[in-house]
Formats: sequence, structure tokens, C-alpha cells
Amino acid sequence: MNKFKFKLSGFVLALLSVVLAVCLFSLYINIYNFTQYFSYSLFKFLPFILYIIISLFLIVVVLSIMLFSGYSLKNGCLYVRFGIFVSKTSIDEIVAITHFKKSDKLVVYYKHQAFSVIVIAKDRYDDFVLRLRELNKNILFSRQIDGEDTPD
Repeated sequence: MNKFKFKLSGFVLALLSVVLAVCLFSLYINIYNFTQYFSYSLFKFLPFILYIIISLFLIVVVLSIMLFSGYSLKNGCLYVRFGIFVSKTSIDEIVAITHFKKSDKLVVYYKHQAFSVIVIAKDRYDDFVLRLRELNKNILFSRQIDGEDTPD
């Protein structure tokens, strides 16, 4: 499998749920107000249309973050999907992967000294590293505790 779902923390999921609830309430209120002012002038109900569109957009963004965020490996690229937002990096740009044991974080290092922390379930770390190294054999892998190399 070349797809790895984001592991969102409970706190982040709670915050996204609150945002979703506020957006749904806003959508309800603005649809109600739109129906009340529809028979009046254009300038009375036009703001409600704008608020409805913004609420719908935020609902789509929040739901897409909650349901579809993750990493995928295809066509020689690493795709990072955070809701409707997608970034693409060539796997050839990845030079090393380090698993920091103390903090239990997986970090991918790119050329030009950039890096990113991979936010997936801890039991999927090995599978993620294996898939990346299948696509690019030059990627170095190491495990470290407090900056010191550890034997595997």
C-alpha cells in the first residue's frame, strides 16, 4: 500500500470538530436569514449568500482535513495531502530518513537542508521507510536517541 493516513491528535480532532460545528451553525443561521430577507432588496440578502458560500467552503475544508489527509507515493513523487491542499515532492529530493527513538518521530530530510516530520501511525513507520527506499535506493535511514546513532 502506498497511502499513509495522517494521524491527527485528539486535540486537533476536537478543534476541527468545534470549527465544523460552528460552520454548520453559521450555515443554518445564514440560510434562515436568507429566506427571511429574500423578498427585500438585493443589498439585504446578498451578504447572506456570501456567508453561506464561506460556511460551505470551510465545511468542505474541515471535512477534507479530517477524512482525507495523508501521504501517498506514486509516479516517483511523495504527495502530502492536507485536506484539499496538496504538495508534491520528487522522491529524488529525499536524501535521508531518521527515526528519533526518544521522541518517536520520523523525519524526512530533503536536499538543500529542508526537512519534514512525518505524521502517521507509529506502527506504519517501517512500511513508509521501506516504500520510500524501494523507490529511491540512495535514501539513507538511521535511528537515533538524543542525536546518537543506535544499532538496529
